[in-house]
Amino acid sequence: LNTVSFLIDIFVTARPVHIHHFYFATIFGLYYMVFSIVYWQAGGTGRCAVRCWSTHNSTTTLSSTTSSCDQVVCDQFIYPILDWESHPWQAVLILGLGLLVMPIIQAAWWGCYKLRTWVSRRRGRRTKGQGRRGENIVSYYEH
Repeated sequence: LNTVSFLIDIFVTARPVHIHHFYFATIFGLYYMVFSIVYWQAGGTGRCAVRCWSTHNSTTTLSSTTSSCDQVVCDQFIYPILDWESHPWQAVLILGLGLLVMPIIQAAWWGCYKLRTWVSRRRGRRTKGQGRRGENIVSYYEH
């Protein structure tokens, strides 16, 4: 749904998109990576829930009933995919892939922007304005 709303937005508004702006998302991704590592190292926890450790396997299950094995257990991660304690290489891989994919996604948005400006020029949409000396100017609308 987020992608659909962005596509509608990019084709309806006149906001320019620049291909080199991928660094905004890259910087935020690096910031979030550092934040999640510091949060984990400082002892931050994720969701806490009542869990019952099964005697048959090593997984946890959420328990809605009370029994002698129920205890409150807090996750040691913000998101399971960023579990720095149990799966650090998975977290590094996910963040590395994110850093590699961001320029590709930005290039796709830039391509949509270029398509929008091409369609706008092909339609011959014009705007009226005034120059510095007050003369009327009619120009083709370009982003």
